Amino acid sequence: MLGGIHEKDDGAHIVLRVVPVKNVHPRPIDEYQLDPSEQLRFTLRLEDEEGLEIIGFYHSHPAGPARLSTTDAARASWPGASYLLVHLRPTEGHLSARWDHAKGRFASESIEVMPSL
Repeated sequence: MLGGIHEKDDGAHIVLRVVPVKNVHPRPIDEYQLDPSEQLRFTLRLEDEEGLEIIGFYHSHPAGPARLSTTDAARASWPGASYLLVHLRPTEGHLSARWDHAKGRFASESIEVMPSL
């Protein structure tokens, strides 16, 4: 999960906090399923206690492909959220897209990684 703020002027998401949530899928190498109780606990903490909003989610494709899959699209349920795919092979890099609920698909977005302060 990515907690941060949504910039109203240009629509940019700024990630201020990254929270790992346990993958509880029975086949965690091939699939993912966020632990629902952990996801709720972190969502409430980020939003209610830290004053942030959930702006996206991240996961990896350990063996590829270097694209968001049909499974990723089927599980995308947070309109406007960024979905960041981090590749475990450094040469593959990463990609990010926003979920367009009205169109039922991802829309590519560019990301900039800034050093921590």
